[in-house]
Amino acid sequence: GHEKAVFSVKISFDGCMLCSGSEDNSVRLWNASTGEQKQIMNGHSGRVFSVDMSADALRVYSGSSDHTIKEWDTRSGECLRTLSGHTDLVRSIFLGANNKQLFSASYDHTVGVWNLDSGELECQMEGHTHNAESVCASPDGKHVLSCSWDNSVKVWDPSSGVCVNTLEGHTNVVTSVCASSSSVCSCSCDGTMRLWDLKAKAIVQSNEGHHSNIRWTRF
Repeated sequence: GHEKAVFSVKISFDGCMLCSGSEDNSVRLWNASTGEQKQIMNGHSGRVFSVDMSADALRVYSGSSDHTIKEWDTRSGECLRTLSGHTDLVRSIFLGANNKQLFSASYDHTVGVWNLDSGELECQMEGHTHNAESVCASPDGKHVLSCSWDNSVKVWDPSSGVCVNTLEGHTNVVTSVCASSSSVCSCSCDGTMRLWDLKAKAIVQSNEGHHSNIRWTRF
């Protein structure tokens, strides 16, 4: 399998396939039932920090320390195109529910909105004052959320590129963020996980108990 650390894994909608991104610069496709490796996708010149997969499992997307995002054909393993626009490593990517947009968080402090029909960077949302660590979108696609080394979570309108709210309360790097239709969950190197009301823009719950960094959260 991979020759170095695995940073990201995504399972297909039907649960049949897995894709993974690694420090060895490769993206790999696996049979989720048997563990058999189906494809090795080489092309990045740096570590692959984040992967995502289309709903039909025909496309995989990867974000890398080489500052690019690549789109792959899962049947052939071929790189179909490279999306360029960030000026530092791409730490996190998230495929929109309609598979028409891709969102990216970069250490250039910006959050990218990509049009997957054209491959163009539609919008580069600026507002974080440090590395953007993770990105996601609400299920209805109306909001994009990002978290950063500036200890904040930002809520964006992807159609305008405007930051509509900044959620503050963490006292260290915010490492991961996820969203439901009405709530946002974030975790941080301050050892806490926080639940926010997306509409009220307020903390609903702060969960403390970990004695070190929390790296990942999901609903």
